[in-house]
Amino acid sequence: MAWKNRRPRGGAAAVAAVAVLLVFSSAAPPEDTVLFRIERADLDRLSADAAAGLFVVQELQTCLLASGPAALPGELAEAGVPAVVLDGKAEGKIYFLVRTPRPEEGDILVGLGTAVPLEERVWLFSPASGDPREIIPPAFRLKRLDLDRSVVWSRGAPAGETAAGAVEAIVPDPRIFEWVARVSNSRLTETIQSLQNFQTRYASTAACENAGTFLYNRFVQLGLACEYETFTFSWAQRQSRNIIATLPGKAVPNRVVIVCAHYDSISDEPETLAPGADDNASGTAAVLEIARVLAAAPLDYTVKFICFSAEEWGLYGSSFYAQRAKSRGERIVGVINMDMISYTDSDDPLLEVYVNPASRWLADQYLEAAETYAPLAASKITDSSATWSDHSPFWDQGFAALCAIEESAGRNPYYHETTDTLDKLNMNYCTSVTRASLASAADLARPHVVRPAPPTGLQARSEIISSLFAAVKSVSLAWDAGPASVAGYNVYRTTTSGGGHVKINSRLLSEPRFSETMLDPATTYFYEVTAVDGQGLESDGSDEVRDDQNNDALPN
Repeated sequence: MAWKNRRPRGGAAAVAAVAVLLVFSSAAPPEDTVLFRIERADLDRLSADAAAGLFVVQELQTCLLASGPAALPGELAEAGVPAVVLDGKAEGKIYFLVRTPRPEEGDILVGLGTAVPLEERVWLFSPASGDPREIIPPAFRLKRLDLDRSVVWSRGAPAGETAAGAVEAIVPDPRIFEWVARVSNSRLTETIQSLQNFQTRYASTAACENAGTFLYNRFVQLGLACEYETFTFSWAQRQSRNIIATLPGKAVPNRVVIVCAHYDSISDEPETLAPGADDNASGTAAVLEIARVLAAAPLDYTVKFICFSAEEWGLYGSSFYAQRAKSRGERIVGVINMDMISYTDSDDPLLEVYVNPASRWLADQYLEAAETYAPLAASKITDSSATWSDHSPFWDQGFAALCAIEESAGRNPYYHETTDTLDKLNMNYCTSVTRASLASAADLARPHVVRPAPPTGLQARSEIISSLFAAVKSVSLAWDAGPASVAGYNVYRTTTSGGGHVKINSRLLSEPRFSETMLDPATTYFYEVTAVDGQGLESDGSDEVRDDQNNDALPN
């Protein structure tokens, strides 16, 4: 189709698109950028090449928000994919996703700017003037949309549970049991009280910056390398800081597990009183407590403990970090985000674990780690529209991430109020969630043992075989043979680069090669290989390859 890979705005991609258009017409007039909606139910009619060419601004449960030249929605309609234009002149405008507390409250947005309903309680909003955080009621949740970046999205059904395979069963490690037992209820309580004592942590206030300094000093006291990451946010170009502490991995330090929470707060008196005990001193205290317990733990992968700021303004701090992580090629294995983990009105509280389709494996791992090491009632919810916390920017960049949050049925009545204080919280519940999150993070980062070296030289070649009725993909892998101590190899596959790899061979492979067929030709697959020694110890994964990465390198 003629519209494939058009990009609507500045940068190299836009320059390339303009150059292509000039080949056909040097006098072609500039096109307005439009913002439009495509229903997920219609995506099956989109070819793989056409889907790859979409500039998707946001993935939601029922639809995609996309942008492009003014002619693009018509071209999509001709291809049998209806596109509803939401704004015919989107260039240069500021847009937010807004989640309302109740469905009927969307009308409040209409009087404050341009507001378009997308799903129940989810609206597209562009303010008439000012920053949305300063004009929209504090109970409304915001996410700033970046119309200059295309997000990573899943073409498949968002709520389905079909996956390439099950998460590998956890083999209990006595060290993780020991670490989980060291989580302290009293330390969590003390940290929440200390954060509440700042009176407010509303991003852009001196109190919020002082809270960031407090967190930085706490991480340093634990012996962790720590840094400030300063970023700019809001129309007024305010500044705040993410606080990042790092525990280097012993074996594969370039693989990273992130444990995070936001430390800023809000209320209807944000400049002076926003104690934010549950939202989100509780999640921040959990990050600090997990860092305290794991500070000297020998783990194969690096763990980063991050406290984000300006979450309440539209996820600015986490968006800044996630975009930079993607651009510098950070290999993030998984992100555990904790947001409101201490309020419950139930005697048998439930934890909700939100993921998008590509992160389902991470929720499975979290729930299994919790069951193994820190029993906790929890449920997995696959919802691409759960864009309201710091896990969402990582989804946008293609990283696996989850949000652990208290049960929505027991909604905190003090949410975003001046009364969100420590005395309202259930600290036993907070302690249980912290232990579950620690267990998940430690299992992901792998307690260190001396393992075989990972295989080297992994290459892949793919081939698509078409017939009158169907097309299938086959993939062949080859890698360098290991030393004599290697008893065999395992092959792992995922559809999300950097995480969620699932073992696909049923028996240990004796030779350094593997092939499979009957794969979906519209899907890109990523592979890693491990080596297993005579004692059954398995190496870390090899460098990852894409199924078509080395099509010219392997012999036929």
